[in-house]
Amino acid sequence: MSLSPAISPKQTRNPERTRRRILQAATRLFSRRGYDGVPVDEIVAAAKVNKRMVYHYFGSKEGLYSEVLKGVFERLADFELRAFNDSETPEEMIANVLRSYFRFLGENPEFVALLSWENLHQGRFVNKHPGLLSKNPVLERLNEAIAVGIETGIFHPGIDSKHLLVSLISLCFVYHANRFTLSLSVDLDLQSSEVLEVGLGHAIDLVLNGLRARSAAEARKKPVRAVALRTRKINQKPGEMTNLGSRS
Repeated sequence: MSLSPAISPKQTRNPERTRRRILQAATRLFSRRGYDGVPVDEIVAAAKVNKRMVYHYFGSKEGLYSEVLKGVFERLADFELRAFNDSETPEEMIANVLRSYFRFLGENPEFVALLSWENLHQGRFVNKHPGLLSKNPVLERLNEAIAVGIETGIFHPGIDSKHLLVSLISLCFVYHANRFTLSLSVDLDLQSSEVLEVGLGHAIDLVLNGLRARSAAEARKKPVRAVALRTRKINQKPGEMTNLGSRS
């Protein structure tokens, strides 16, 4: 009985694996040095593929970069929608969205870096692909949660879903995007899982307390501390900080 000759690794072709290796190498390198700082030659060397494969699968370096951005944003979308699907009440949904952002950003540092590069370049590439960053599915679910929360008396009326989403993202993103500088400036180890857990709890409390319905009596209360701050004369030199906790 004759046996078929074994196929050597060099003869084996796996287009999906090759494409994935290029994307993985490109994601890693683009996140470190941005689009302009990474030549195609370096990407193919890291991926251990022929240079023509980049142009075969992605058309150009820009096409490859767009696919990198698409890949990380699709992963984020999966996290977001899973948070909505795993929630039963409006408050639980908001808390789960915050948890999903914290978890995603912690597990995907390349996303934080790529988004920072895009903002540094004023959204040069995402502007060419407006659908890439669309938050419409998330906003739809967020609007549903807000409507139910208001209808059931859990949330106060007048909540803007777009501003709420910006707040949710911002509260989580700064813990990861600014972790090195903030760790030094506020003496808080933002690379510690324990510290991040406390930060997540703080973010959840902050958002939910800001969304919850307030009684008429509470709404009429004057923010005494805010009034005191507004009437205080600010005469310290630039760069100096007022000790808000001290009393004369």
